[in-house]
Amino acid sequence: RAGAKWVRLATDLPTCAKEILSGRMTLADYRRSMSGPKEFAVLAPGDPLPFLMEIFLAPYLWWKRGF
Repeated sequence: RAGAKWVRLATDLPTCAKEILSGRMTLADYRRSMSGPKEFAVLAPGDPLPFLMEIFLAPYLWWKRGF
């Protein structure tokens, strides 16, 4: 969809948390960045398997990538 923001919560949330805790971003900045139309990277109503797999893999990926 044209003009939509690409969202991947498994990476976006930890990155935003680090930015907020370091003082480079505020919660208001994050809320503003999430306004408007969005496309979710792994969440699709017709294909829930990628989303489910990401839930199970998220702790490993966060540990491995340092989030």
